[in-house]
Amino acid sequence: MWRYIVNDHIEAIKVKGALSSNDGDIVLRWALDGHGILIRSEWDLAKYVQSGRLDLVLPNTVLPSADLFVYYPRQKNQTAPARAFIGFLVSQFQAPFTPVDTGGEQRMRKRQAVRNE
Repeated sequence: MWRYIVNDHIEAIKVKGALSSNDGDIVLRWALDGHGILIRSEWDLAKYVQSGRLDLVLPNTVLPSADLFVYYPRQKNQTAPARAFIGFLVSQFQAPFTPVDTGGEQRMRKRQAVRNE
């Protein structure tokens, strides 16, 4: 089931294909090998889009945000590295999300320039 946001509400589409998995790493490998498309977090795919190994199919589609949890033992005297790591995660993943620069606009301009030559 793929979910995305349209007009401030979530739409869901049941997707069917020859390959299906709930393991994101397997699905990513299939996409990198040219076996289809996938939905995965933007920050997780950015390096593949930037390198040109993957292309954004629906770049203006908004996906629902995914919850991210950090579990750690509660301690009165938490170590400085643990506090720093938790602080880093909070600063990187709290709203508002800044989209990763995928270089998509630059690639689109290059493609358009090639077509116009």
